[in-house]
Order: sequence, then structure tokens, then C-alpha cells
Amino acid sequence: MWRTLVKAGVGFATLDVGLRIQRLKRSIAFYAVAGVLAFFAVAALLVALGFVLAPHLGAAGAAGAIGGTLLALAGVFALVAGSKPRRASPPPVMAQVSSGLRAARDTVSDTLSSAAPSRGLPAGPPSRARSLNVVLLAALAGVVLGRRL
Repeated sequence: MWRTLVKAGVGFATLDVGLRIQRLKRSIAFYAVAGVLAFFAVAALLVALGFVLAPHLGAAGAAGAIGGTLLALAGVFALVAGSKPRRASPPPVMAQVSSGLRAARDTVSDTLSSAAPSRGLPAGPPSRARSLNVVLLAALAGVVLGRRL
């Protein structure tokens, strides 16, 4: 029963990830098209601005004013991009989840180490298959709980 449940959970998680990746690809494509169209729109506006400024500043003055403004803007963006953002503290929910997971891990390891001699099992870490089962069950629980939150 556990194998079927774990296989169903892994299959569900794989299908969900596939759908999310497909949605992400589509979004990226539309954002790329929007970016190219915005680039051409800004270029057209800059050309129009050049035509408006040319009678007052001359062709060279208009080109210099527009180019200088764009260079100053690029410098500001470069400074902002190069600055290091403040490190955000994790939300309190994450601290509670991590402490709960640590407590569960300690409880499971204590239970396994104390139950091993009574069952005639060798003391020490659990087998690799058992560890994999625990990880898969935790992943399935995460998928189920993630859907409900």
C-alpha cells in the first residue's frame, strides 16, 4: 500500500512540475515578445523626441541631449544593479517548520536506535531503502500539504 501511495504521489508531483514548467515556458516567450515590442516602442519615442528637439538644439544637440540622458540613466541602473541588497530574514513560518522537522528527525533517529537492538537489527543508521522511503513519504506529505495551504 505504501509503495502505491508513494508512486502515486511522485507521479502527481512529476505531472504538477511538468505543467508548471510548461506554463513558465509560455510566460517567458510572451515576456520576450513584450520586451522586443517595448524596445521598438522606446526607440520610436526617442526618434520622435529627436525630431521635436532638432529645431531648438540642432540635430547634433538633440542627439547629444538624448544620448547623454540615456547614458546617465544607464549609469544609475548599473549602480543599482551593482549594489548588494539587504539579506531578508526568513519568515517565522519557516523557522517553525525547520524546528519541527529537526524535532521529528531526532525523534525518528532516537526511536530507530533504541528499537534496533530489541528487534535484533544492527545498531547504527537505517538502511538506504528505509531512508529513501522516509524521504519519499516526506515529499508526498509536502505535496499534499502544499495543495491544502
